[in-house]
Amino acid sequence: MSTIRRLRQRAACRVAGFPGDAGSDRFNEYFAAGHYECAPVTTPGRARLFSEDDTVALYYFSWLLNDCGWSPRMAGREACLIRQGLQNFPNSKNLSVIVPHIGSAVAAPEGAPHAANPHGHLISGVSIKAVRTYNVGHARAFIAHGFDEECNTYGEED
Repeated sequence: MSTIRRLRQRAACRVAGFPGDAGSDRFNEYFAAGHYECAPVTTPGRARLFSEDDTVALYYFSWLLNDCGWSPRMAGREACLIRQGLQNFPNSKNLSVIVPHIGSAVAAPEGAPHAANPHGHLISGVSIKAVRTYNVGHARAFIAHGFDEECNTYGEED
């Protein structure tokens, strides 16, 4: 059984691509405003510790905010769906977020028939409006490399 590697929030934000030295502070603002509900739990006075999968979700949050122009609320919701998918489907190389016409979006693994071809498929009895697929296999490798770099340069204690 392998050990789960974790980085403090500041290092995780660097690995995830939050721009500039203030990336961790920006993340705190989004978290405090309720835009990122799947952040790892912490206690007052202690640094928030991110696992590699937490950091993959943070990576997508940063990308959706900074490169795609999504609002913090929508980017946070999507990143948390991706985080849930990483947990539920740990061996999946691709995850899809399926958006029904009515109701809430859900994450699905690669190979799910309604993700591959939404026409004619229903999810919870409702037709599918959109499917967004994320290459989480590549993102996991990218984040793992970032963890290696951070641990070799700074150690896990940022």
